[in-house]
Order: sequence, then structure tokens, then C-alpha cells
Amino acid sequence: MFAEIFRFECRYQRGGPLFIATALMFFALAYLAMASESVHVGGDTNNLNLNAPFTLIQTHFILSIVAMFASVAFVATALTRDLELKTHETLAATGVGRLAFLFGRFTGGFLFALLSGCAAVLGTVVASFMPWLDPQRIGPFELAPYWFSVWAVMLPNLLIVCSLVAVVAALTRSLLASYAVLVAVIIADIVVGRNTDPETIGRMALLDPFGLVAFEDVTRYWTVFDRNTRVPAVTGVLLANRLIWLSISVTALAIAARWFDFSLRSAWSSRRGAKALAAADAPVTLNVASPRVTPTFDAALVVAQWFSQVRIDLRGILKSYPFYVILAFGMFNVLAGFFGAISQYYGTPMHPVTPVMLKVVDGSYVFIVFIIIVYYCGELVHRERQWHVAEYVDAAPFPSGVMVAAKVAAMWALVAILMFVVMLTSIAVQAGHGYFHFELMRYVVGLFVVRGWPMYLFCVLGVCIQSMAPNKFLGMLILIALFLGLQTMNSIGWEHVLYQMDVPSGPLSDMNGWGHYIEPMVTVGAYWSLWMVLAGILAHAFALRGINDSWHGRIAIARSRFTPTVRVVTAVTVVLACALGGWIFYNTNVLNVYETT
Repeated sequence: MFAEIFRFECRYQRGGPLFIATALMFFALAYLAMASESVHVGGDTNNLNLNAPFTLIQTHFILSIVAMFASVAFVATALTRDLELKTHETLAATGVGRLAFLFGRFTGGFLFALLSGCAAVLGTVVASFMPWLDPQRIGPFELAPYWFSVWAVMLPNLLIVCSLVAVVAALTRSLLASYAVLVAVIIADIVVGRNTDPETIGRMALLDPFGLVAFEDVTRYWTVFDRNTRVPAVTGVLLANRLIWLSISVTALAIAARWFDFSLRSAWSSRRGAKALAAADAPVTLNVASPRVTPTFDAALVVAQWFSQVRIDLRGILKSYPFYVILAFGMFNVLAGFFGAISQYYGTPMHPVTPVMLKVVDGSYVFIVFIIIVYYCGELVHRERQWHVAEYVDAAPFPSGVMVAAKVAAMWALVAILMFVVMLTSIAVQAGHGYFHFELMRYVVGLFVVRGWPMYLFCVLGVCIQSMAPNKFLGMLILIALFLGLQTMNSIGWEHVLYQMDVPSGPLSDMNGWGHYIEPMVTVGAYWSLWMVLAGILAHAFALRGINDSWHGRIAIARSRFTPTVRVVTAVTVVLACALGGWIFYNTNVLNVYETT
């Protein structure tokens, strides 16, 4: 019975979007941490090889801490899913044993949480072979640090957190209580870090649930040569830390096995079950009288249809678990960046001024927003087909462009929400450190315009690619490849703004803001916005509607959607984009000498 439940859980997780999203995110984050200068994970390792064992293991330690949010997504959800889907009675009627259910679901969820974490290890492996990396900072490839990161970092850390989450989820059958465990673990880790100094590091290393302090204690006297060549031995304080916390993990699983109750009485005693039972007994009232209406199809109706679809798409995003899991990753990363940026610098405390906070957001949070865009562009564009309602949507009386425009607008609203969340977080960090000079206008311009503009462009590109892709997974892979390619173009000398889709930004000055950087920012932003108008027209032409997914049929439909009005808009947009591109080229390559970095 255990094997059957385990196989079922593996099939369920393997085909779910959460595993794909988290694995891609960890792979891309680890890849960019090594292959790109725009993403930073861990402390200062500028004097080490990019693939030094110390650098790799430190990065994987930090990513394993971030990966603990996947424990709730995979393990706690697996143990509470039947109550959410109201299938607990059916499952209980099959006679499945409570221990087989508990450990089958736990093992399957833990396996996929571990696979998501190991995607980060794979990302660093792939990144170490990128041709644009400085060969003088690339040491010989060795398998030992990657293997150490799997069995001594990812495996124990995720097992510890998954076990703690599982015991709470099993006893309470509540996702909220499971998230409370993560909060407690984070607080414990912060307390340990704040109380660690050269005199107490030996004791604090035993209390750190993730072993990072123990790793720092073992390697604090290593030379640069040692950090470039050695893999730490699991002995001494590092071994003691692993044994202590793995013992706590085993104890948590034993408590779950002893007290887990699989009966219907236990399930329906929860608040959610009581509400569902009350709803099932509530009387149903049918309104059989329907007034006669005369349908009207005018511009006001099109706007109303567009606004309704935007609300539906945005509500679907905000009610999904993957959104909050990935957002939790981003907030954890940006909070760590905030506290690191304003810590004492050679004994001098740093003030959390607005330029410092925006710089942290640019390096620690923007990447997460792009991952959310990649994931939810696929979810929104292919949602109707995924839920088998594409035929009903096809029969609805609305223009095809309404659906595409609504998807783009929903993604723009999502980006604005994410920027608003990080703005509030930044202000809260400033207030927590006694700094109350909140420059709200600089936050608005810096987050919603300077850093938001490239994201709005990428949203349109994502909807366009997903509209043409036969399935969301292929579209996600194409978007991930484009995103990684854009991040690494500078490394190979392809830096010109005419073909690198981005909006150039400059440093924020306390004297004159962005100063003379505003002109190229607006010019290049307008240039790429015109090209994204063409991408939106392409998405409108090839957007799937109904069940006709053959390319022959889609090309015929695209021709019919390419009306005279659309042709005029396309022609004007192409002329404007080429003219603006020529003006940019004249300023960068004719009036000035163009050189790459």
C-alpha cells in the first residue's frame, strides 16, 4: 500500500505546475549566480574561482534555506490535499492504512522538494561550462563539491524542514499551521545568526538548523587556496550539527506516526470541514424566472468584457499556491539583501537610504519577478485549454483581441502588485532601522517605471510566445532560454540596445535623481515598446481559440484576423520603430564611437 501511494504522489507531483516552476526557478537562480553578474547569492567571493568548492557549497547552503518554502508546497499540501478537494471520505472508504498514507505522501512530497533543490546544483554545473566566463577564474571541474551539496546540504536540510512541516500538517491538517513552522524556523535561524560571533560560533553552530554556521566555523581559517580546492569533511561541529538536527527530524516523524489520525471524525473536526458540511446541508434556491434581454455589441461591451477577463485572470493568479510560494522565495531573498546592504561596513553602520534599497531590489528581487512572469504567462494563456473550457470560450461573443489584451493587462497588474509589495517591505525595513525619510516618489519611479518597464515588455513577449506555442511547457522553456540569453549577452560582447531587449537605467543620485540617464531610458524604452506592440499583434493573430491547433488552420485564422485596421497599425508601428532605431544608431554609432565593455 505504501508503494502505491508513493507512486501516486510521484505521478501527481510530476505532472503539476508547482514542481516545474520551482525547479526552473532554482536552476535559473543558481545558473545566473555563477554565469551572470546581475544576480548575487551568498557572501563576497570575488577573490575565489567561480566554481571553487567553497563558493559552490556556500551557494547551495543558502539556496537550501530558500528551498524550505517548497516543503510546505510539496509535503504539507500532500497531507492536506484531500480535505481541500473534499475527497477524504472516498479515500478513507478504500481502507488505506494511516501509516501507509502518511509516509507514502510524505516520501513523495519530500522527493520532489529534494529534486527542486537539486535543480540548483544542476544549474551551477551547467553554468560552469559557459564560454563567456573568465577562464582565469574557472578551476578544473570536480564532482566532489556538487556531490557534497546533494548529500550533506540539500538532503539533510530539506529532510529536517519537511519533517517538521509534516508533523504539524499531519496533526492539524492545516496549511496555515504548516507555514507557521516555516516562520518559526526562519526566526530561529535569524536569532542564531544575530548571536554568532567569533567567541560563540562553536555553540551557535549546533543550534543552526541548516548547518551554515557550522560550515562557516569549519572553513573560517581556510586560505584562498583551500577554498579553491578543498571540500569540508563532515566531522567535528559540522557532523554534530547534522546528527542533532537529523535526530530532531526522526523524532518529528515518530510523533506524526504515533498521533496521526486518519479517521473521518478527525477530518471533519477541522474548521474547514465543519464549514463544508454546513454548506452541504444548506438549502438550494433556484431562480427559474429569467427576464428577456436584447443583446448589444458595442464598444462599451468590449471594454466590460476586457475588464471582466482581467479580473478573472488576476484572481486566478492571486488564489494559486505557486504564486505565494515563489513570492516567499523572493521576499526571503530581498530581506536578506536588505539586511546585508545596511549592515556595518568596516565598523561604520550604513543608513537604509532609498538608492541602497532600490539597488538591493534590482539584484535580489527583479529576478524572481521575471520567474513569476515566465510561469504565469503560460498559465494564463493556456488555462482555458487546460481546464477543457476552450470550446465554451470560443463560442462566447467577444473579439479575439479581448482575450490577449486581458492576459497582458493581468500580467501588468501582477507586476505592479509585486512592485508594491517590495516597496512596502523596503519602507518597513527602513522604519525598523529608525530611518523615516521615505522618498515615495523615487520608489514609485524606480520600481514601477525604471525597473518595471522591462518587465512590462517581457510580459507582452511572454504572452506572444505562449500564444504561438502549442503547450505552456514549450513556451516556458523558450521564455527561460530567452531570459537567460538576455542575461548573458553582455558577457559575450552583445551589448547594443538595438537588439538587447532592455531599458537602460543609471545610478540614482541624491542631487539630481536619474539625471541625464532619463533621455536614453525613455528613448530605448519607447523603441522596444513599439516592437512589443508588434508582438501583441502577432499574439492576437495566432492566439488559440477553440480546438483548431494545427498550424495550417492557425495560419488561415491569422490571415482573417489581419484586417485592414490591423495592417495600418502594423505598418505605422514598423515605420516608427525603424525611425527611432535609426535615430538611436545615429547617436550611438555615428555621432559617438561605440565600444563594448
